[in-house]
Amino acid sequence: MRTTKRMILAAMGLLVTACTPGVADGPAVTQTLLPFATTARSTSTMAMLTPLANTPAAPTSTPFLHLVAEGETMIGIAVRYGVSLDDLLIANPGVDPGFLSIGQELIIPGPEGSTVSGLLPTPTPLPVQPEPVRCYPAPSEAVWCITQVENTTDFPLEGVSILLSILDADGAILEQYPLYSPLDILPVGEVLPFAILLEQPSEAVAGGFAQVLAAVPAQGVEERYPQLEIRTDETVIATDGSQAVWQGSISMETNIPGEQGSLRALLMGFDAGGNVVGFRIFEGEIGTAVGSEVEIELMVFSLLPDIDVIRVIAEVEPQLP
Repeated sequence: MRTTKRMILAAMGLLVTACTPGVADGPAVTQTLLPFATTARSTSTMAMLTPLANTPAAPTSTPFLHLVAEGETMIGIAVRYGVSLDDLLIANPGVDPGFLSIGQELIIPGPEGSTVSGLLPTPTPLPVQPEPVRCYPAPSEAVWCITQVENTTDFPLEGVSILLSILDADGAILEQYPLYSPLDILPVGEVLPFAILLEQPSEAVAGGFAQVLAAVPAQGVEERYPQLEIRTDETVIATDGSQAVWQGSISMETNIPGEQGSLRALLMGFDAGGNVVGFRIFEGEIGTAVGSEVEIELMVFSLLPDIDVIRVIAEVEPQLP
């Protein structure tokens, strides 16, 4: 698999730090902001493919039938079962790949008559799944690909990582990237974004899908991370939705050992559909005593869709000697 130059979101300055179980939703004050000269907003969008779904639980008789689910594409289904797009199309001659319907049956071809379901490995159950991967053109023919993971469980998660697979127009995997959570903890009901910049011609990238590699229940969060208060002083979203600014402060509500803690604050911009379209992470230090406070001003840019709402979450860890 060939390697191309790429840059993860942190290197582009799209990341900003956050605190633990602290969450802030700021009211949007509409005001015109001038974007940086390096910011480009294209009017075109790229393909969106669904993430790899769970494989069938057990083999069935040949041929194996797949029921199309909402958001699925022929390319994504072919990748899921490890077959070529051409073989999938040949096995389903009456199917229009551009107009799949929910519940539609597709024949999945297997080598020498064997069932595809019997060839697939049994996946390790994980408590969460990533959202569909969205890819957007960037300056200099580069491509941003982004997804997000929502914690739909009843307990906080940590160590969340994903494998992002980039596909060409034929459904072949161009490259794969392991991506790691910008924060240690994924609180209940919250989302964390994962994104990468691909420095290759945009026409080579047709989309992608993501798989969760790891996500484990977080133990002892209250003891390991202090409670934080996130205060929003001002939220300004540009009238064209291309960028937003958050001003506020993060303060300690409980003590932690040591004199300084490592603060990470994550600013996320969401479109009207609840998708993360840009994020920024701030890293700094904060005193460990109750009442210690850090004032922060963060700016986030949208990858393409308009920013409708911005949110801040954060966490603090003791600095080890």
